[in-house]
Amino acid sequence: MVIRRFLKFFRFAMKNSTNPIIIDHLLRMKIADLKKLGYFVPDGVVSGVLTWGETNSIRAKMDNTKMVLSLEYVINGKKVMRYNVNIVERAANIGNGVVRFFLCPKTYTLCRKLYLYDGMFVSRRALRGAMYSSQTKSKWDRAMYNGCLREDFVPYKRYGKLYYRGKLTPYGKRIERHQNIVNRAEVMLFDWLLRHTKISQVARKFHT
Repeated sequence: MVIRRFLKFFRFAMKNSTNPIIIDHLLRMKIADLKKLGYFVPDGVVSGVLTWGETNSIRAKMDNTKMVLSLEYVINGKKVMRYNVNIVERAANIGNGVVRFFLCPKTYTLCRKLYLYDGMFVSRRALRGAMYSSQTKSKWDRAMYNGCLREDFVPYKRYGKLYYRGKLTPYGKRIERHQNIVNRAEVMLFDWLLRHTKISQVARKFHT
């Protein structure tokens, strides 16, 4: 019981840290990207440069015989980082082909993405207290963003059908979810306005 309470408090403290690690802001390396760039070839060695934007790049060499990815890059213009990341293959669930994973050099866990943090590419599990940018927003901000402010989200279609043969269509379900989010946002806005109106009225009476 004591350990459970401690873990609960630890998670709460990490989540409410004043300066959490924002995962969205970290450079990422994905198995899917390496595959797309042709780094995985039978019994061959592939070298190249991985780039993020115009300023971030690293040298990478994939030895497909030893299944080792060698990385080399410079941190803060001074420190040169050189280390290897093992690649592990597992049989695919469909019984055809393999699925590749990184073996995190810090936690030694399998993962499909690595994040550059504190000078090394590590797994999500190594980022203690890390959060996505959406998790740092309040419920109000998330509701407004998901329901009203997303520029890439257009819920209504000109010829969309809400129902087909008396059943709600996938399009209808999206509209229903969107409407629920908007309704919750309106309730939260009304509660916020009500609370602040009462506070301002009390403050006005106090000053007068």
